[in-house]
Amino acid sequence: MTTVLVAGTASHVGKSTIAAGLCRLLSNRGRDVAPFKAQNMSNNARATPGGEVGVSQYVQARAARVSPTTDHNPVLLKPRGDGESQLVVDGDAVADVSAGAYYADHWDTALAAAEAAHERLARDHDVVVAEGAGSIAEINLHDRDLANVETARFADAEVLLVADIERGGVFASIVGTFELVPEAVRDRIAGVVITKFRGDRSLLAPGIEAVEERTGVPVLGVVPYEDPGLPEEDSVSLPPVGTRAVRGDDDGVPEDRSVTVAVPRLPRISNFTDLEPLVREPGVRVAYVPPADSLADADAVVLPGSKNTVDDLLALREAGFDERLAAFEGPVVGLCGGYQMLGETLTNATLEGTDDEERVDGFGLLPVETTFSETKTVEHVTRQIRGVGPLDGAEGVVEGYEIHTGESTSTGDVTRPFATEGRHRRRARYLPPRPLRERVCERYLREKYVRGRRYRPAAGGRLRAAKSLRARRTDGRRPRGPRAARGRVRFFRIEYSRTLCAMGRGRTHMVEVFAVASGKGGTGKTTSTVALGMALSDRYDVTVVDADTGMANLLFHAGLSDAETTLHDVLADDASVVDAAYDRFGMTVVPCGTSLEGFRDADPTRLRDVVATLAADTDVILLDSPPALDSRAAVLPVVMADRTVVVLQPTIPAISDGLKVQEYAASYDTDVAGLLFNKVRDDEPIDRVAEKTERYFDGPTLAAVPEAQAAREARRAGRPLLAHAPESAAAAAYRRAADALTVASGRPGDVADRFRSAVIPHPP
Repeated sequence: MTTVLVAGTASHVGKSTIAAGLCRLLSNRGRDVAPFKAQNMSNNARATPGGEVGVSQYVQARAARVSPTTDHNPVLLKPRGDGESQLVVDGDAVADVSAGAYYADHWDTALAAAEAAHERLARDHDVVVAEGAGSIAEINLHDRDLANVETARFADAEVLLVADIERGGVFASIVGTFELVPEAVRDRIAGVVITKFRGDRSLLAPGIEAVEERTGVPVLGVVPYEDPGLPEEDSVSLPPVGTRAVRGDDDGVPEDRSVTVAVPRLPRISNFTDLEPLVREPGVRVAYVPPADSLADADAVVLPGSKNTVDDLLALREAGFDERLAAFEGPVVGLCGGYQMLGETLTNATLEGTDDEERVDGFGLLPVETTFSETKTVEHVTRQIRGVGPLDGAEGVVEGYEIHTGESTSTGDVTRPFATEGRHRRRARYLPPRPLRERVCERYLREKYVRGRRYRPAAGGRLRAAKSLRARRTDGRRPRGPRAARGRVRFFRIEYSRTLCAMGRGRTHMVEVFAVASGKGGTGKTTSTVALGMALSDRYDVTVVDADTGMANLLFHAGLSDAETTLHDVLADDASVVDAAYDRFGMTVVPCGTSLEGFRDADPTRLRDVVATLAADTDVILLDSPPALDSRAAVLPVVMADRTVVVLQPTIPAISDGLKVQEYAASYDTDVAGLLFNKVRDDEPIDRVAEKTERYFDGPTLAAVPEAQAAREARRAGRPLLAHAPESAAAAAYRRAADALTVASGRPGDVADRFRSAVIPHPP
């Protein structure tokens, strides 16, 4: 077992991103990997079955393809103002402490919890990717630096030092860090990574050489400045309190076609990452505004979460924000603490504020009372959407999490857009028609992911797609202020979508769909599909779908013979895609089943919706297509894919059938990405055959895969060839094919729309 500690020369140098990238990279290479951060300080948290953890460790667990647990972040400090933080140990909030009290009264408990958590992870995984905190060279903290120095010690970790070039002085920060770290830690530093680089990398060469000579440690990589779309861990990325900043205004959408969501910049804002999906939505601007600013140019207002709801409410009231909010005519949404502020009263307020007032008036926009207590709610929840109010038009089942202190109950009749049971029945969700309040909505439920017919999160802990919530303003009233000059706003629409970007790839999320087809059986098409998928997964997020609904080949190639839910169940509308998706060998695999009854009940035309759903968050979709073009279901994958990979044997019948595939695909504007010759014997003149074949096909030869006993053994073992015999000549050929296969950019929404609206073709 190995532990790698990703430490930094300073805060905000990219440690979280590098750790997430390593988790995904190692997982793609078949290693059992888990993230770890002994101590985190962040108000952006997520719920796990055992309690809450920092958002970065939650994301890193997703990248590693493991279920997030509190062992990934055993100690979490959540700042609440006035020098105090809420201390969370093993997922449970135990105390509100100052820095002095933490080290005096809780240090031993925190250290023991971190050591025990790492020990459990080390026992269960091949590699632990640990993330440090701030700078590893804080000489005033070396005797109590849990996330850096202590982790390096008790984990016996190799250290990867991350330095940020964006703000200048990168070489000085590297050398200075080497000088200041304890000698025992210095000896553990195995390499350096420079992040956030823009420009010509060759210009760094003299500096890199000098650093390597001074430190004796290699610079292992220079990471370009690209935003992978991961959620921020702390408020460093936000504008300072009292200043305005707009996010999402660089998407190229004209101002007169965009909408603005105003978010008051609370002094103690928490979980502001809930708003990042809005930032990424084209045509939506998220404006973080000082509480004293006007709301005249806003189309909607979102009150975010707060780590100290009462004090932030009082700060907003002191700035006059409550009066401007009452006069605002657009939709208003409250998230967690922001929801509590929208209510009528907050009692036991001393538990959530620093004043001595037991009862504080809210903004009075919802008939809600909130009572604070020592008990904290941390849980995953599932809700059925009822599209009312600002959520008009939304539907489906959503999954998310709740992290909050206090229970909110309604004081009047309410309509709930989120169907709930049990103790949640009295929680106010949406207020019926009163002119001031019909636009006001709340949600304790954070990070809403939808599953089922439209969208899904992936199985095995990988998130594959996110929920879109549509909020519409249809009253036809003229907006106030500067926006009135741009014409009447009759229709307000927010697409609230979240995509967990592919981690460790440093690229904007795009998707391309390939049909792997042959025109005849026996060519090794399924073997090739799985091998290409596994080879491509080193660079891309890959999903493989068994589009041959009549023959369950993929099931056995991926070792899923015991899968309970398959694509047949999805096509019969008996299950969601999430239930039929499995994480196998660095890919997501969606297999068909072996039941004749399942095949009979399946509607192959629903494959359109399946691929549209999968397109929301993957880079490459490979459709293992039927071997013949003898039915509408058989030709559907070839027709709707972006491009086709044609699998051939070097024989005249196989090449002839492959030409039929190309001809039919071309009639529906599907191009050929390339030819893959399979089962090539040593005595066959493959170079000459390939050269002649390329005269008739539109795509190049990707590779020639030799006939191999290893391929047959892999099928019997229920493993892909690249996992069963990674050093074989056939595996090497498939890697060459994957390297030769260029993946073009296609926007997920475009792919989804094309598949959902596609006309079912007729067979040739």
